[in-house]
Amino acid sequence: MIWLITGGSGSGKSEYAEELVCWLAEEKMKTKQEPARKLYLATMQSDGTEARERIARHRKLRQGKGFVTVEAPYGPESEETYDIILLECVSNLTANLMFGKGMSADETAEEILRQVKRLSEMCPQVVVVSNEVFADGVLYDRETMEYMRGIGLVNRKLSQIAEYVCEVIYSIPMYVKGEDPCIS
Repeated sequence: MIWLITGGSGSGKSEYAEELVCWLAEEKMKTKQEPARKLYLATMQSDGTEARERIARHRKLRQGKGFVTVEAPYGPESEETYDIILLECVSNLTANLMFGKGMSADETAEEILRQVKRLSEMCPQVVVVSNEVFADGVLYDRETMEYMRGIGLVNRKLSQIAEYVCEVIYSIPMYVKGEDPCIS
């Protein structure tokens, strides 16, 4: 099952995604009577002060929640199986593939879609975090606009294959596809 969690910068989407993964793990525990193996695929590269601060904040958020963390700036490479995978986040992965590997927005979207499909074949629950783009209405330089187009393309493709799509607004999850499982 694929879950796509989107939201603007600072919206609470990462925190919500982690809470969702922990809730899914608790639900698995009720039926299987064994702890869920949770993998956190971290895509942000620590190439500056701001990135290092965000990484530290995210590590603190998930501290004590039982995640195995794997740094995966270009996507997952391991074939190890888990019960739940959290891919954090598509915007970083898009930037890494486009600017680090020289892929076009279209190639990047196809690659990320391929990676998420592969993860969903290996794992029963995959939670993917992405950013909401274009909401500010600002026109940027050509390279930035192409990057934003890439994220938008990835989000559209992922929303088509995901069973659940949720936008987090001011820390409030709003499901646009599927129902919020925590209140159902």
